[in-house]
Parts: sequence; C-alpha cells; structure tokens
Amino acid sequence: MPPNQETPLRSISSGAAKADKKADPDKYDILEEDTLEGRRYKVETDTIRQRNRDRRANRVLRGNYAKNVFRYLIFYSVFVAFVLLLAGFKVCGFRLSEDVLFALVGSTAVSAIGLVATVVAGLFTFAKDS
Repeated sequence: MPPNQETPLRSISSGAAKADKKADPDKYDILEEDTLEGRRYKVETDTIRQRNRDRRANRVLRGNYAKNVFRYLIFYSVFVAFVLLLAGFKVCGFRLSEDVLFALVGSTAVSAIGLVATVVAGLFTFAKDS
C-alpha cells in the first residue's frame, strides 16, 4: 500500500481468534446457575424464618409486658380503693386531707389511661420491613 493511502479498519487484525458465545449451556453452566439460585433461595428462606422467629418472640414479650402492666394497674387500683375506704370511713382514726385524696384518685386515673394507652400502642404497632 502506498504511504498516503488510509487502511480500512476491516483489514486490521490482532491475530487472536474472537470468542463466540456458547450456543447451549453445558452441564457446568447449569450446575453453577442452580447452585447460585439455590443459595439465593436458601438465604431468602433463612431470612424469612429468622424474621418469623423474631416476630413470635416479640409477640410473647409484648403479651408478658401487657399482663404485668395489667397486674400492676389492678394492684394499684385496689390499693387506692383501700386507702379511700380507710379515709372515708375513718377506720382507726385514719385521715387524709382532700388534696391528698384528689392527688391519689387523679394519679390512678392518669396511670390507668397512660398504661393502657402504652400497652395498646405497643400491641398494635408493627415494625416496617425493609
């Protein structure tokens, strides 16, 4: 070729054979794909099982918490009722001022409303899955 003439790109060769895509996957390709897909399914299944175990444990813990809060609320209410009866009937000379009685009754109402609201909010809220 003369020096001033350009060489077309089609005529340039690197000397290496070009790699062709396999027409059909061989047994190693299938085995590799099955292995990767199997691993992916196993990881997904393990993740779902762990999430379910966590939810069950969380449900048990919330149930125990709700029972304990309910027991506390009953105990406190019975105690306040007992103190009110003692003060009302002046048993053994037991007396409390009206301000103390108002505070005792008010704290019972606040405890009942607040604890029930806390338990209900905890029982019926769910963590968002990512």
